[in-house]
Amino acid sequence: MGNNYRVDFDYPPELGTKIKVGQQMLTLTSVEPYTRKRDGVTSSLLRWRAEDGRTARSGLRSQNVMWDREGD
Repeated sequence: MGNNYRVDFDYPPELGTKIKVGQQMLTLTSVEPYTRKRDGVTSSLLRWRAEDGRTARSGLRSQNVMWDREGD
């Protein structure tokens, strides 16, 4: 990974891929197809699980993950 992105993939990574965001180690748990609203381009939504059990999501390339609220 490089640039200014914490999440930086050209293609969806394999399930089980690990990344570090801040002090958290995240493991990829699922990849879902996603159509971007702004331009209709098909991409992927990555779902992550932290070691403490919290879940998050991101795109293939983003500056951070979006942490899910309990119940999401």
